[in-house]
Amino acid sequence: MKSTRNFITILFVSLLLLAQPVYAQVFNPVKWTTEVKQKDNTATLIIKADIEKKWHLYATKLPSDDGPIATEINFLKNDNFDFGSGLVESKYKTEFDPVFKMNVGFHEKQAEFSRDIIIHTDKDFTVDATVFFMVCDDKRCLPPEEIELSFEVKGSPAAKKEEAPASSSMNNGMPGGEQQIFDPVDWSTSVEKIDDKTYVLIVRADIEKNWHLYSQNLPSEDGPVATEFTFKEADGVEYVWEPVEGEFHTDYDPNFDMDLNFFSDEATFRQVVKFKDKVPESLDAEVLYM
Repeated sequence: MKSTRNFITILFVSLLLLAQPVYAQVFNPVKWTTEVKQKDNTATLIIKADIEKKWHLYATKLPSDDGPIATEINFLKNDNFDFGSGLVESKYKTEFDPVFKMNVGFHEKQAEFSRDIIIHTDKDFTVDATVFFMVCDDKRCLPPEEIELSFEVKGSPAAKKEEAPASSSMNNGMPGGEQQIFDPVDWSTSVEKIDDKTYVLIVRADIEKNWHLYSQNLPSEDGPVATEFTFKEADGVEYVWEPVEGEFHTDYDPNFDMDLNFFSDEATFRQVVKFKDKVPESLDAEVLYM
């Protein structure tokens, strides 16, 4: 198997114009819980947010990118189920926000998000999810945060496990045994603003079905190549910590005969960057992956 090296450019043309800086305070104003409501071979995965008084959790859809960060919820697909519907969000308020000086949608006191699934196994299983969110009160905002949640789902005796389609052969019937060239990962970038000098660079990988993208952190060097990001150094640019990756799966990989960390369907990586002076129009980065 070959590793691949891609070059990506993260543009700063359409940035979030925050009216005030986001302060990194030690607060935890939102408590997250999960619940599963199940009937026969269907289940509803429910995420509940209990929000402290005077704090706001922003809706999943906002009228403009020039304000706070919308709540983003991702349920991680696995072979035990299919999605039955899109994300359902509880009712929220739309009012003028003094921090961002615009009308925004937000939840107060409590919020609920849910998604239906169709079960394809008679064995119990776990569904993992991530929530990326931002909260503010009437004077300040906390830095965006990502949390991980899980749901314990019972298998359905009536469910029939669908067989996964066979993996494509590398020869694929081509004359002379030539290898087919695959490009199973689609990379994209975006930027979120924390304050006038601090941004989050977001790199997203959309992965085709039956393919895996390996984590940045692997248990051994005697296996596949770990995903590695190299952000181009520049004057006045400080990269804070290493890139933070979303939740991955850990399972036995028959290709390398070991347990490995990998992503299926999609992966998100976030890099915090600070600028001493002027914010550049773009930054270049390189990703090595397999």
